[in-house]
Amino acid sequence: MKLSVFVVTYNQEKYIRQCLDSILMQQVDFDYEVVIGEDHGTDGTRAICEEYAAKYPQIRLLPLAENLGVAGNWERVISECKGEYIAMCEGDDYWTNCNKLEKQVYLLECDHSLSGCYHNASSVDEQGNIKKEKITNPKIQEIKFEDSILSWYVPTASLVFRNSNYIKENMRFLYKYSYVSTDRLLIALIAHQGNIKYIDEIMSCYRVHDSAVTAQKNKIEMFQKTIFLFEQMHVFFGCEHDTLFRNAIQKWRGVIAKTYWNQRSYCNYIRICIINLASIRSFIEAKTIIKNYILFRNR
Repeated sequence: MKLSVFVVTYNQEKYIRQCLDSILMQQVDFDYEVVIGEDHGTDGTRAICEEYAAKYPQIRLLPLAENLGVAGNWERVISECKGEYIAMCEGDDYWTNCNKLEKQVYLLECDHSLSGCYHNASSVDEQGNIKKEKITNPKIQEIKFEDSILSWYVPTASLVFRNSNYIKENMRFLYKYSYVSTDRLLIALIAHQGNIKYIDEIMSCYRVHDSAVTAQKNKIEMFQKTIFLFEQMHVFFGCEHDTLFRNAIQKWRGVIAKTYWNQRSYCNYIRICIINLASIRSFIEAKTIIKNYILFRNR
């Protein structure tokens, strides 16, 4: 099996057909499977997935289980993927180019030093109207491990990467810490094995709507859980990346501080500043904190 398409979905009956149709329209000269993890939703999503699985032999709908949550469902689907490569597409996103998989697999076949590749995407609203033509503007052509931790944005539905036991085993170990940033964890694991190449084409759409998981979460809570994930990743990846993860954690504390400032919650803003100032170990770290915390008058 050359490639597995990873699909996770939960209460997305309005969008799952468009997602699956965009996968099935791919023009490829290799075998592929579509692995769907439907996470025990309450609408008609599973019935639609069963309809497609009965009609198309390349679609494999995983057995119904209890609700696993976002991270647990991600880990389950990745562990079931049998292809040499894995392509990502969440149930409310969709692909827009019928040659997308052919292009990405060809790139990885030609350059074995790469662990993955991704492309640009548009954001759309619930009706499919384009909100933003390009949702990322990479300043670098290849994401290294350091980039995946400090600053990156990879549209999930744009990613194709090499399947490996390393990723499966460590997703299984780390996913329990990944409450809101499962994609960030996955990108870090991929980039730890090799660079992730950017393709300057728009070949997918990311849907933005009120029922998205990230839209339902309190911003501060999301940022705090991202910091917790980085703390666990710091332990996992080891002391050789100490400065990298310390900078990342300080950066996200800065994001929390800015959010408190914008909310006029000045006592919490000062509290976060003090926490980060107390963690300074070097002049470089002090510069990072100053950059992240000072001069909010124009925000």
